[in-house]
Amino acid sequence: MNEFEQGSEQWLQARKGRFTSSQIYKLMTEPRTKAAKEAGELSEGAKTYVMEKALELAYGCDFSFDGNDATQWGNDWEAEALATYEKQFFTTVERTGFIPDADFGGGSPDGIENGDTIIEIKTPYNEKNFFEVVYTGKYPKQYYWQVQDLMRITNCDSARLVYFNPHEGRKYLYCFDIDRNADDIERIEEKLSEAVKMRKQIIDDLKNKLK
Repeated sequence: MNEFEQGSEQWLQARKGRFTSSQIYKLMTEPRTKAAKEAGELSEGAKTYVMEKALELAYGCDFSFDGNDATQWGNDWEAEALATYEKQFFTTVERTGFIPDADFGGGSPDGIENGDTIIEIKTPYNEKNFFEVVYTGKYPKQYYWQVQDLMRITNCDSARLVYFNPHEGRKYLYCFDIDRNADDIERIEEKLSEAVKMRKQIIDDLKNKLK
């Protein structure tokens, strides 16, 4: 397990060229045409993501996201969200760093509870988003793929998506429990296999052309 702090320079370097859990949803988007889907091809968005990973790995290009007010808000409140969760549920969450997956992937869970449950914190910058998620019971699909990939990497059997609202000192928590889905993890592995092949092909082609 790699204990580099999320957002640190070491953390950024450890992720270079890797298909990470927070971005794995980009590989899971299906191509637009039926023929491409049946052929098992990657979507155009996925191909763009693979190109970025190839350039990071081979040439050290930097496509990292510098963040914005919303991501900074989430980072600022993550520690308190975990502490609030531990207090409310009388539990202890192991803080983790970046966990590499072979030489092609990896992820950074916000924590692992009881050695078997991924804890992923989401703290919406816009308070309305928190209440809408609670009211509708729906969260962005990308978070589903994120925790499925984290369960794949860590061999955990469950995950808990924890929404935290610290606005005006309210400190509300709302949790979604997500079980490991073998079929969807198999789909992730299939997409990763295609992405790794494509990443290598891009690197090989570029090196041949730039001799």
